Amino acid sequence: RCIVMPTSFYLVYSIGVFVLLFFLLSGFYLDEDVIDQFKDNDQFSLQRNHYDFSVDSVPTKPSPTLVPPPHKLNPKPAEKRKGDIFDSCQLVDHEPWDEELKSFLNVHFNPLDKCNKTFKPLTQLIEGVLDLTFGAALEGGYKCEGRCLVHITDYRYHGTPWESLPLMPDCDVVEARCRRNGSTDVMYEYMHTQIKPIKTNHTKNAKPKGVDKKTPLKPSVYIVLFDSVADTQSIRSFPKTVAYMQKRFNATRIRHMNKVGDNSRPNGYAFLMGEIAYTINKEIFGVPDLRGARTYEQSCNTALDGDDRSVFARYSKAGYRTMVAEDWARGVFNYPKCVGYNHKPVDHYMRPFHLRLEEKVSPLLLKESMGTHGCREPHMDLMEYMTKFIGAYPDDPKFGFIWMSVLSHDDPNLIFHADDYVHKFYEKNAEEFDNSFVFFMGDHGLRFGRQRNTAAGRREVNNPMMHMIVPKSIRKDFQPRLDANSHELVTMFDLHATFLDIVDFQPKVNFTGHNFTHIPASTEGSSLLRSLNPSLPRNCRSLPIPFDYCPCEFATKPVKDSFTAWKMANYVVELMNKELNSFNLSDCSSLAVDKKPDVVEFTPIEDTNLYKIEFIAKPGRGRFEALFRAHDPSNITSYSLASPYFNRLNAYGHDGDCITRAPQKPFCYCKSNLNRKPIHEVKKG
Repeated sequence: RCIVMPTSFYLVYSIGVFVLLFFLLSGFYLDEDVIDQFKDNDQFSLQRNHYDFSVDSVPTKPSPTLVPPPHKLNPKPAEKRKGDIFDSCQLVDHEPWDEELKSFLNVHFNPLDKCNKTFKPLTQLIEGVLDLTFGAALEGGYKCEGRCLVHITDYRYHGTPWESLPLMPDCDVVEARCRRNGSTDVMYEYMHTQIKPIKTNHTKNAKPKGVDKKTPLKPSVYIVLFDSVADTQSIRSFPKTVAYMQKRFNATRIRHMNKVGDNSRPNGYAFLMGEIAYTINKEIFGVPDLRGARTYEQSCNTALDGDDRSVFARYSKAGYRTMVAEDWARGVFNYPKCVGYNHKPVDHYMRPFHLRLEEKVSPLLLKESMGTHGCREPHMDLMEYMTKFIGAYPDDPKFGFIWMSVLSHDDPNLIFHADDYVHKFYEKNAEEFDNSFVFFMGDHGLRFGRQRNTAAGRREVNNPMMHMIVPKSIRKDFQPRLDANSHELVTMFDLHATFLDIVDFQPKVNFTGHNFTHIPASTEGSSLLRSLNPSLPRNCRSLPIPFDYCPCEFATKPVKDSFTAWKMANYVVELMNKELNSFNLSDCSSLAVDKKPDVVEFTPIEDTNLYKIEFIAKPGRGRFEALFRAHDPSNITSYSLASPYFNRLNAYGHDGDCITRAPQKPFCYCKSNLNRKPIHEVKKG
């Protein structure tokens, strides 16, 4: 901090006033190349805009705008120092029931408490036949019909002509409706699913070439994902399920699985494709950034059909029966308006089910009967679909994947009541799961809300849950390695490597591979079934983890220099406004800093020169954080941005609905909202 000696005060003050007047008269200056394209829908990225700006540490009222000098610094990445704090990683196993969180939790909340428990479906789909239930048939007086909903693309389905019941639909997704006899008004609508078995000899590739005939078929693989559920949160929210998995299957809790991007998209791309969706900034660590083979626009605007890196493609090619279902049509490969797949990527694709439910013209009766009014929740539909998939192919290796967002994404209190249902799901399929690989996981932790603003919430957001079951026949052999890896820092890329190891590499050695092996299609990952890559220390410098999401424990302390904090925050806000202007997003309000920002320094400061700022912008009360680096640790009045990533910490809901560009939505507050109180409803991510 700068201490101004009394003898030099007036000289310094006069020079400061002169410099300030010069820049005010010269006008605010910001190079056009400051702004790079944004790389995430909920996390925006600015190119390395290393402006050197100095402020006097004498406490004064902060200026309303930042005025950087008309020149730009381009410092080299941080040099690796002897004893650098980033050379190691201290991981801590935290208490699930953290005291900070208890006031936010309501373990007794159940959204089904007030549902219509008298509601009974009039139709049923059993053993391939759609017909009235016994009760409805006994009551009489109904005229019912059904139709198939067939996948065309990720955004379109085809509804076949309506036919009277009984009916044997040749599809997985079936819609039913009924009228009273003599009436033209539809009084009942419902959706059913089944697994219509594929009759082709799909398992001819299920045994790898060069392996003796006694080698069994490849074990099945199931992924059960709940969006936004963290590791320690899973112990709180699914206590019965987790305890059952550990007792019945000796499931391994992977304690330090770490996200590689802010929301679902970059993490989904990592573990399903082995692809870096957005540049992973490593400048803070003094090493090159990690960049994907495609830009955001390329991955979003190009269909994923035929991409051999996908685990869907790998398992299909290997002879597995395959199934995928998400309970939100704008899923991991589609949000916000990305192409996704033009053709079914798997044998059984539940997508028409949710396209129908979510379309604007979808009948209200249908939404009510399939929702809490009918005592239904979306995760039930997906888990039932997976259970039917398991039963449809008893002798074939299967790959099943369900991604559930609705239950867990918005409110952690919505999950507690579902523990019984999820537990029964594992009980029902216990025999199958006991002989399969099962991954009970999240994609990241809770990203929004009051809980996110606690120390525990900041830890959990980077640490998704991961509980892993290994087939009983090989469980004893792999348990020591899994136990060891469960305490290491691992990423979603390691999970992708594990999936490829199971389908392509372990079968060739009859599941006896325990030593690290390089998996070409998963260059950033190491299989969790093997020793981890010995050439990569398990820290955030070596692994594909941005500093923003690094779980390693680093010491920090508050910075009390409020004037510097205001300058940093104003600087970031000016960049936000510049970005909005560069895309002519005139429907968005100009932003300003609201209330005093908070700044902490990473200690020992001489090893990092790093500071983290957290501030609130108005209008809209968006909460953001950014990283800065001091150019001289002995004089903290000169800074530059240390990372091009800025995280929004709270929900933005409908604040930015006046624009279609997803990357700018987190910091766009529509002018049309100025007369209303911000309501932060959480969106997908």
